[in-house]
Amino acid sequence: MHINLELLEGPNVTGLEALAFDRLSRGPYIGVADGRVLKYGGPSFGFTHFAYTTPTWSKAACDGKIDLNLTPTCGRALGLGLNYRTSQQYITDSYSGLLVVGYGRGFATPIVTTAEVVPFGFPNSLDVEQMIGKVYFTDASSVYRIR
Repeated sequence: MHINLELLEGPNVTGLEALAFDRLSRGPYIGVADGRVLKYGGPSFGFTHFAYTTPTWSKAACDGKIDLNLTPTCGRALGLGLNYRTSQQYITDSYSGLLVVGYGRGFATPIVTTAEVVPFGFPNSLDVEQMIGKVYFTDASSVYRIR
């Protein structure tokens, strides 16, 4: 069996977490510790800002920061998945729950933060079933919270 592997040099940020490609194999999109989702545009462009998961994210307060106390302000994207038919990107964020952002980039809109009134503890991995567009994600802990 032959496997084609490539290790990309990440941007100068910490906490590279999630990884996803769009329907045209563009990307990858990655979540990083300072709350952003970045998109790789190839060797000429590198990684650029694609989305953020909190309305309070700002370059001054969040860019390059890894302070857990800033998570409510900056966010922490842990899971990414794209719906190929709608070009929507779904994001699990440790503080903001499940969010969605359109192809045009920017602020990701919250969809849900609780399951039957119980707040998510640590929303994590995510995938989109492409035939019907159903979003699946995990909540890694009901005991320990990042916040």
